[in-house]
Amino acid sequence: MFKKLFLMLMVLIMLFVLLPTGKANAVAWPVDTIRWMMPKTAFYETVPMEWVDVPTADPNLIVVSMHVSTAALVAGTTGFTLLIASQTDYPRNYTCIISSRAEGAAVVGSLEIIGTDSIGTARTETIAISSVTASGNYPFAYVTSVRVTITSIADNPDGGNLQSTDCSIDVGTGVKMGLCTNIYETTDVFTVLEDGAATDPSGKANATYNTIDFASDPDASKDYEIAIRAPMQKWSPATQTTVND
Repeated sequence: MFKKLFLMLMVLIMLFVLLPTGKANAVAWPVDTIRWMMPKTAFYETVPMEWVDVPTADPNLIVVSMHVSTAALVAGTTGFTLLIASQTDYPRNYTCIISSRAEGAAVVGSLEIIGTDSIGTARTETIAISSVTASGNYPFAYVTSVRVTITSIADNPDGGNLQSTDCSIDVGTGVKMGLCTNIYETTDVFTVLEDGAATDPSGKANATYNTIDFASDPDASKDYEIAIRAPMQKWSPATQTTVND
């Protein structure tokens, strides 16, 4: 009962703040100030998410063993557009594996991925390549372009020269799953179930990239459920910065 009365009182205060004052110099109240005045739950809603029988991370789902000529690199070619074989099953981060016909050679460069992430935002991510494998962070739902740039390939440690060989490039999916809404704190993901069993949600979510990395990796049979505390859109600082004209 007390909680309801408190909420009603806060609403009345809000209405008083929002009503026009008739003064030319009316004060504009920041949304963050209003949020401080009201209980946090008044501006948030719980968003459930579920993944069923999530496939195992596939190292060459997107690009399958495409060969890049190192002779072209020596000639000054700066980048190669790779053929996209298929799209991801769920929005996930991407991985890249570069291997050559000479084992142990160091390959340095970058992978550029252009597409749409798990919340529908157009995204370009550049993944630095400094070893055999590299992983990105953004969870792509759909990819329109994958391009690789290789800046150097070291000679074979065993004595061969790689300028006469090719590199084989695979691009696939990782284990970081994309969220369906923006989060602003890692604690916004407050419930995590893996195959029906509750697990500690601490440290699993990433508020920068809107991803979650479960304790157990997908294996084509695991199910995951989470609950997200998501800010109501009408109170988002991205869409409204003041509440008084």
